[in-house]
Amino acid sequence: MRRACGDNGYGYTCGKRAENRRREHGNDYGTICRRLSEDNSKEAKQVMEDHPDAMIVDVREQSEYEAGHIPNAKLLPLGQLETLAAEALPDRNATLLVYCRSGRRSKAGAETLVSLGYIDVRDFGGIIDWPYDVVTD
Repeated sequence: MRRACGDNGYGYTCGKRAENRRREHGNDYGTICRRLSEDNSKEAKQVMEDHPDAMIVDVREQSEYEAGHIPNAKLLPLGQLETLAAEALPDRNATLLVYCRSGRRSKAGAETLVSLGYIDVRDFGGIIDWPYDVVTD
């Protein structure tokens, strides 16, 4: 799982010096970091269990979402993310778990959310690697 910069006790960091992150982003966060393990799905599932108030953000398109999505995920297509985020995700301090189909759009979506001021953004890649429950509409 990739996470926004800054070590919050989880041990995740992008390697930028703290003063540079603060100057660039106003806090110790601000960029999306490397994938932390080979098993992002397991880490994401654990975060969902540990933080039941975490928001799961699906940045795929409507048709992909309808074909199958992670339970309780909010659909915010990548192309509309900047427009929809403020209303759909009002708490900029909330834990956000971002995914797409393969991981490419989720990385872009996570970076967009960080640029909009969200501070606990975690990109866990694609649903194609998700071994847990998926629901359809």
